Amino acid sequence: MLAVELAGRLSKAIGAYGVAPQETGMVYRTLRDKVFDVVSPKDFGAVGDGVANDTVAVLAACASGKLVDGGGRTYGMGGGINQLSNAFVGMQNIRLKQLSPASAQTRTLYIASNNNRFVMRDVYIDRGGSAGYTVGDLADFAGIYIVSSSLFTLDNVVVTNGGRGNGIAIHNSTDFEISKCAVTEHYWQEVVPASPVIVDDIIQAFVINGCSRWSMNGCLVKNVTSGSPGNYTTNVASTQYRRYTRLGVSGCDSFAISDCVSYNLDQCFDFSGSVGNTNFAISNCIASMGGTYGFKLANSAAFGTVSGCLAADCGLYGFVISGPVGAVSQMPQDIRFSGCIARNIGSNGIWSAYSIAGFRIMSSAVIDPSYPRAIRFSGCHVVDSQGSPTCKDGFVSDVSPLEYSTSGYDKAWANVVENCTVRGVISTHFSGIGPMALTVTGTTTQSISNSTWTVIDWATDVSDPCGMHSTSGNINVIYPKEAGYYSVSANVTFAANATGSRQLKFYVSGVAVDTAIAKLPGDGTRTTTLNLTTTLFLNNGSNLTIYVHQDSGGALNIDRTQSSCSVVKVS
Repeated sequence: MLAVELAGRLSKAIGAYGVAPQETGMVYRTLRDKVFDVVSPKDFGAVGDGVANDTVAVLAACASGKLVDGGGRTYGMGGGINQLSNAFVGMQNIRLKQLSPASAQTRTLYIASNNNRFVMRDVYIDRGGSAGYTVGDLADFAGIYIVSSSLFTLDNVVVTNGGRGNGIAIHNSTDFEISKCAVTEHYWQEVVPASPVIVDDIIQAFVINGCSRWSMNGCLVKNVTSGSPGNYTTNVASTQYRRYTRLGVSGCDSFAISDCVSYNLDQCFDFSGSVGNTNFAISNCIASMGGTYGFKLANSAAFGTVSGCLAADCGLYGFVISGPVGAVSQMPQDIRFSGCIARNIGSNGIWSAYSIAGFRIMSSAVIDPSYPRAIRFSGCHVVDSQGSPTCKDGFVSDVSPLEYSTSGYDKAWANVVENCTVRGVISTHFSGIGPMALTVTGTTTQSISNSTWTVIDWATDVSDPCGMHSTSGNINVIYPKEAGYYSVSANVTFAANATGSRQLKFYVSGVAVDTAIAKLPGDGTRTTTLNLTTTLFLNNGSNLTIYVHQDSGGALNIDRTQSSCSVVKVS
């Protein structure tokens, strides 16, 4: 504590009475620098005018084992792979300008296998306007490229002005923080039409791959493009504005992204990859002007939450969750969306021929059509407030729900919408997805034996988005997907007959609910319809059946086309 106090007093003294900066030959040092063990690239011969090639001097400063302070100057960096040594502990208050953006594998800063808790704060990288090239991939080019490192911090770091490859790339690293960083005006391939055709993984704003235990907060991605405005077709002769650009995360575990903004990209936030992202939280982020998707969770994303996020004016989907088309590390599952909004989706007009939707779940038809599973939307909203709406659907899913007796039918695997609203869309509010609710009915008549409690067969699903009922097996049984209180109602219509009475009763897992029973006398001139409504607590794994009874003295039909049962989870 004494050392800390003395350091604080010394810092104040230097601030109040410190020696003014002095520059003698190649040495530029202040008393503050000497006390706090800070070096400048100028100490190693840098010019710092943004024109001279200061690569050697910057690397020497970074290898000194001391914090590099650029003094707010701009240092020219030559092309090639500029790998910082393991002695690098950080840099601050510095601007780097790439002088050779066309060089092979241009990475302005390349940091590998560094566990020195390095810090990059107030760093600005100008990539030198490196557009118009026809080669490059995910690993070749970057403003900042960090691999196999840990315990580092990026704070107020900006990468801008062009660049194939990535703005900021972090691979196979752990335990790091990214705060108030930005990748802007990041473009590639300004040839119109693009030739060769732009391919995936050529240009990313941020790409974070194979990392664990990290966070991103308050970051900005803006104007990441890949050509001039046009359409998204794969025709080589077509312009492909923003195609495949993204803030991308793949193969990561245990991470959080909050309060970030992604504007004017193809896929604003992309959480995809054959190696899935797991155990993640995305909160209070904004995706705006996405060419295709606002938030994309594809292939194998699992075990995460997305809360308080907004997708506005994105081309195809505000939020999309999809299954894999090939081998993956895990199947997509268990992602909960709460308080998210999709607004004016489809407004760019590029995807007008497609089923534009606010929230979309796409099945893994090639691998398993029952995935993605356990995707939940709670308190989410789709709004199209334009004079001429472009969003066609609100919530859409084409996943095949699990039904009895498939393994997992009695678990909370269903994709569910709860307390969500849709306003102003062109077509459907909810398609293939809804709350934990169903309505079933029947076809033709069913004969009910005299003085015998008989279960009703339900052959038709009026609505069953969660798969609580099968029309091909055990059609008389309803299987709740998760434990909770359910409102259960049924109505059954008997043929006219004046003798005896008619009764209706609910059974839970084969046991009669004695408090839920309806009874009426027979009628010789009109049909008799029994109605029964109650609230039951149902466990996942339990089942519900509807039984009727009549004592007319002989068999008596019920009209199943005029009978139905509805089950809705209320809490």
